[in-house]
Amino acid sequence: MAGSAGGEDEDMIEGINVTPLVDITLVLLIIFIATSSIIIKAEAGVTLPDAKTAEQSGKGLINLTVFKEGTGKALIYMQGQIVENQATLRRDLEAEKKLDKDVKVIISADQQIDYQEVSDLVDAIRKAGISNFALDVMRID
Repeated sequence: MAGSAGGEDEDMIEGINVTPLVDITLVLLIIFIATSSIIIKAEAGVTLPDAKTAEQSGKGLINLTVFKEGTGKALIYMQGQIVENQATLRRDLEAEKKLDKDVKVIISADQQIDYQEVSDLVDAIRKAGISNFALDVMRID
């Protein structure tokens, strides 16, 4: 009798469907990836400048987020990942350009960032062969 009860339990365990669990995990992963750049902006306290002609950012763009840390040093994030220096940024942008010839870059720079640092970013983008880039601003009406 005990052997037959164990057999029924084994049949139940073999019949568990893990597909819904995998589906939920993949959906959560996609949500995490999509919101990571938004989280970086919020965590860093990036305050975008205002512009009356601003448009909403589209999907499929490279996001560069720049802000100053407590020591005054500018930090650059590309798609939510910190970039160590301009050479690394240029290499990563060139790799993206090889994958997609029509790649576009959005620069989200905090108001506290020096104009020279934003200009250096623009130079790195152009040196990587990317001509489609824009500055992210807050739209005011």
